[in-house]
Amino acid sequence: MLNMNKKTLIFLFISGCLGLTLVISLWVFPTPVPVLSPHEGQAIEAVYATGTVEPTIMVPIAPRTAAHLIELSSIEGQVVKRGDVLARLEDSEQQAAISDLTARLVFAESDFARKEQLLKTRSVSRDVLEQAKSEVDSLSAQLEKAKAQASYFRLISPADGMIIKRDGEIGELISSGQPVFYMSCCAPLRITAEVDEEDVPQVAIGQEVLIQSDAFPDKVYHGKIAGITPKGDPVARSYRVRISFDDPNHPFMIGMTVETNIIIQKIEKALLIPATAIAKKNKVQVVHDGVLKDLTIVPGIQNGEDIQIISGLAKTDQIVVPFDQNLKDGQKVRITPYTESIE
Repeated sequence: MLNMNKKTLIFLFISGCLGLTLVISLWVFPTPVPVLSPHEGQAIEAVYATGTVEPTIMVPIAPRTAAHLIELSSIEGQVVKRGDVLARLEDSEQQAAISDLTARLVFAESDFARKEQLLKTRSVSRDVLEQAKSEVDSLSAQLEKAKAQASYFRLISPADGMIIKRDGEIGELISSGQPVFYMSCCAPLRITAEVDEEDVPQVAIGQEVLIQSDAFPDKVYHGKIAGITPKGDPVARSYRVRISFDDPNHPFMIGMTVETNIIIQKIEKALLIPATAIAKKNKVQVVHDGVLKDLTIVPGIQNGEDIQIISGLAKTDQIVVPFDQNLKDGQKVRITPYTESIE
């Protein structure tokens, strides 16, 4: 029994010595902590959305009557001018009707001229001449109508632009109103982005947009919000936002996927610290005269890996980075320069 008490006393003595040594070491040999001071920089609040490059105006070009496709003069990607013939459909019946009406008109005009001469000698009455004139006018009108109908069998470019899609092959029966070509024209390309319904109230026409794409990974392009659809998609819970390019000579092609950041707020000379320096309840650790102190800050915009500090810190404060849960408020520490780790 005496031996047990002796062992207990020895254990408690050793434990006490170790505890005392630990306490003394914390004060005599302060824990080294990496620190840095807040820095000034640009804080940007942005709404992220994915988008697709598309034509601002896409015109479908379709025949007004059904017929077989017999000639294609344009291909996808071709730049065309207003009035260019893009394709022709089978129009043999219309051409035959035009030939017939042309021949009949020539005869009617000749007959009218002959009767006009006969009227001068009073060999025919004026009624006969008027009837001949009526026949000429009627055939002229029929011929113009036939020519107009024949033009329906030619697909003509309505404006300067580019053919971006072709849906038709020679020999195919094309229905009335079935588009054979889709043409981009009359305006530069734009981006249509899908913005979450939670974010769309922050988006407004004219806001700056940063545009990036995997196709051009090392470049950032600029644009502006040009329009916001008033009706959202209840399934995707998003709204379509139209974005125009600042530079019309951009390299983007129709159908490319892009990443957009819509700038909601931009603050110059904001006070920034690494996000890793902030713990729960917006706590940070600062070192004053070798003593650690916990402070509560008011954070602002998250700017990548940094966070804007609205209040609670001064530019000269030395902040522990990253926040160390093992350190206690009031503990003596020894500061060391902060070195960003590289993975």
